[in-house]
Order: sequence, then structure tokens, then C-alpha cells
Amino acid sequence: MSPNEAIDYLLDPIGKRDIHDDAIELAVASLKKQNPVKIIIKWDKHYCKNESCCGVCGWYVLNYERYCPSCGQKIDWSKDE
Repeated sequence: MSPNEAIDYLLDPIGKRDIHDDAIELAVASLKKQNPVKIIIKWDKHYCKNESCCGVCGWYVLNYERYCPSCGQKIDWSKDE
């Protein structure tokens, strides 16, 4: 199911019960990506420095990116105190 099909269903679900579960799963997955996840700091042996990585997929994330370029997860850059 495409995101546009899910939106159409969620706006007008009458008579479309067969695609209900697909639409709900897609909506939940999209909402989970909007919940910020803390970065993971990994040691990069090749460059001999710490790298910031997505807490979901482990892809390298630059310090100005708000979303992971690999999986689309929103990134939480706040410092723990």
C-alpha cells in the first residue's frame, strides 16, 4: 500500500475494510519515525574518531541532519545531563 492510498483510506474508510490493517500499519510506522531517537556514538577505526549514528539503523548522521538519511528516523541531538 502506498502512503497516498493509506491517506485516502484514513480520510474515507467506508466500504474499504479489506485494506484497514495495511493503512493502520503504515500510519503507525510513519508516526514512529517522527518520535526522536537519540544518536549512538561509534568509534570509527578508519578515521580514528567518534561518529554519530542513527539509533535505529546505525547509519552515520551529520550533526546538522534532523532525520537519518538512510531510514528517515527523526534524530534527537539533545545532550544527556
